[in-house]
Amino acid sequence: MVLIYDSNDVTLDKKADFTQSVNQEMYFQSLGWNVVTIDGNDHREIDVALSKAKTTKNGKPSVIIAKTVIGKGVSQVEGTSSAHVEAGVKFQDSARKDLGLPEDKFHVSDTTRKFFQNRNAELKSKYDAWMETFAAWKAANPTLAAELDAAVSKRTPSIEELNAGIPEYDSCKNVATRQSGSDVLQHIAAMVPQYVSGSADLHGSTKNYIMMGRTSETQTSKARVSMAATSILVFVSTLWVPW
Repeated sequence: MVLIYDSNDVTLDKKADFTQSVNQEMYFQSLGWNVVTIDGNDHREIDVALSKAKTTKNGKPSVIIAKTVIGKGVSQVEGTSSAHVEAGVKFQDSARKDLGLPEDKFHVSDTTRKFFQNRNAELKSKYDAWMETFAAWKAANPTLAAELDAAVSKRTPSIEELNAGIPEYDSCKNVATRQSGSDVLQHIAAMVPQYVSGSADLHGSTKNYIMMGRTSETQTSKARVSMAATSILVFVSTLWVPW
């Protein structure tokens, strides 16, 4: 993993040192990250740092602390908190001229367009091969394919359909809301196969297990994720929170 940390020493209201005193280099080093600090306004340094981070294979994540000047090129607000908000908008035309940029409000250079057109051609064969494999998988697994399609397209039953699928709950029962929530969750999960429930090592308390689902657990964070269809986890967009 590579993180680019924009360090411009400015917050929305004041200079950052008014409220912050953290040495970000030492902070990330203490967490075990590879750390490099660069001039974030220098494209060459950005390129070199990214290449180094991508090729460093020591099992650690990398952070590139990019020291930048906020609002660079807009002399009226450069390096100040005013560059955070709309104060610099009225200077955009003059700033574009001073920086030697095209007048277009949104400009994509010919070089950039050509690069992505070439990449599109280069990757087409890989894309076609992947689509062929995917088509074969769908043909062999129609049920899972239907569930995947529902998840990707974000199709879920209407609120009326979900309400109809939940049995009447006896409000006279002296039951904790986390337990009644767990009861309702089981019916929702049965109607929505891509439904996911998550907990940070608190399932015993929050009671948001999906009883008929499977559990995914990491050894480091002890985070558990129960689901009705494990194979489509990455496509799920709904997360149930107990409170």
